[in-house]
Amino acid sequence: GESLRSTGIALQVDVDYQNRRPFMWRPWNPSTSEIKYVYRVSKLPFETYKEVREVLQSDGQGRQLRDRHGIFVNVNITGSICYFDFTQLLLILTTGLSLLAGANVAVHTFASTVWRHKEEYNSAHIDLSRSFDQDDKFCMCFPVSQERSVQNWQYYHTHPDEFTKHFRSLDGDTLRCAGDLLMALHRMHSQSDPQFVK
Repeated sequence: GESLRSTGIALQVDVDYQNRRPFMWRPWNPSTSEIKYVYRVSKLPFETYKEVREVLQSDGQGRQLRDRHGIFVNVNITGSICYFDFTQLLLILTTGLSLLAGANVAVHTFASTVWRHKEEYNSAHIDLSRSFDQDDKFCMCFPVSQERSVQNWQYYHTHPDEFTKHFRSLDGDTLRCAGDLLMALHRMHSQSDPQFVK
């Protein structure tokens, strides 16, 4: 029936402090964020806590044993104070962008050299759209000189694979050449211009 102070006891006190709060922290002024402390007290697994010391008597003829009991408190303090660091932000952004760029290069290299669909990927990766500087500014027509049409036909005659690739990518000059070819074939077959239905 003795008290804990008489028998002795060992306590563990854990103190945790922080100023983080969801949707309440101001990075430009961290001092305004209130610091919170959390205390956790637990009993250490000891039945008693005592200190035994030997004390010599004043006449030197004997010794005395002193058995002291008390309360032992062990305090462990941990925590963190958050604040905004622009240099750390730049470092994180730079690292993230570098990882994205590296992933892009790795995927592109694999898809354009190793993948079994690399031909389709390469043809779709490079957008060969029509040249807008050759378009009419007002009616969006396609005024092309006769010399340029002849050059296109000569090029595609010696490079038929390029014609297929450009046609699949909806290149303006290639579509124009394909339309001229269809018109010429129709005229050769029917000896007349086609009748377009509105």
